[in-house]
Amino acid sequence: MFEKLEKVKSRYNEISGLLSDPRLFQGIRMIIKLSKEFSEIRTL
Repeated sequence: MFEKLEKVKSRYNEISGLLSDPRLFQGIRMIIKLSKEFSEIRTL
């Protein structure tokens, strides 16, 4: 259980960092994908 939560927390932090990277905004599809995943994780 805690292992799964740690993975989710790690992914949340990874996505958060990626969304703040200006290079990411060159690929709109990736922004949309990561934004959706970020909002899903954040509600946990």
